Amino acid sequence: MKKIFFSFFSVLIFTIVSGCCSCLDCRAEKKTAAEKLNLISEWIIEDLPSATAKKIKPAPNAAITFRQGKVSGCAGDNRFFGNVKIEGRKLTFSHMGMTRMMGPNAAYEGLFMESLNQVAQVAVIKGKMCLQSKDGKTLMVLKPKQKKK
Repeated sequence: MKKIFFSFFSVLIFTIVSGCCSCLDCRAEKKTAAEKLNLISEWIIEDLPSATAKKIKPAPNAAITFRQGKVSGCAGDNRFFGNVKIEGRKLTFSHMGMTRMMGPNAAYEGLFMESLNQVAQVAVIKGKMCLQSKDGKTLMVLKPKQKKK
């Protein structure tokens, strides 16, 4: 009986010691790429270089929200939604959809969606997110939405 109890106790201790994932270091390793870059939140479009170059007025409500595996937001007049996959700096949008309403921000919205379709990677610089093409060209600069106090 003592041997059985000792064996059970040994296995229990081994399981507890080897399964240390309650420690902070292990939890940090399990964070997704999006969590490590602090992307999981709502972002406001600060600059859309293609629109700026054409002197097209920004849409005041353009924003992107990232959640685990999902993306949604407002391109100007219409809402968009879909899936997002973030692996390191690589960013892939898929299964994207969008409402189709007319509005005053159509030109901006067209450039916004065109830029979004070209996004291949992300960089976070000084708290701002830069969505970039494959060759590193900045397509969009986003700033975190200020939370209401």
